[in-house]
Amino acid sequence: MAFGKPASQLTPLEYIQHSYKDNITDEFIKPASFGFGGFDENDGLVMTNFRSDRAREIIQALGDEGFSEFEHPKRFKHIVTMCEYDERFSYSILFEKQKPKNTSQR
Repeated sequence: MAFGKPASQLTPLEYIQHSYKDNITDEFIKPASFGFGGFDENDGLVMTNFRSDRAREIIQALGDEGFSEFEHPKRFKHIVTMCEYDERFSYSILFEKQKPKNTSQR
């Protein structure tokens, strides 16, 4: 998707139905873009994934200068995350970790 090259000439619904016919379902359907020309380096990314493992992988692939697992044409210069997914990341965090006060202990 970062390249902005559509993986298919099908409509989104046709693409999903074609995947289902090939017994490819849900999270195993390959990513595709429809009518999207790719992101610009000056675009921003707001990561809202609460699964930290997936969030780390996506953020590294789209923002880390040292990432080399696969080819990608651009990196986001502006990334904001919902929470701290990795203490090594220097991205802005929307919600800092909070520790509840005055809770009962059992």
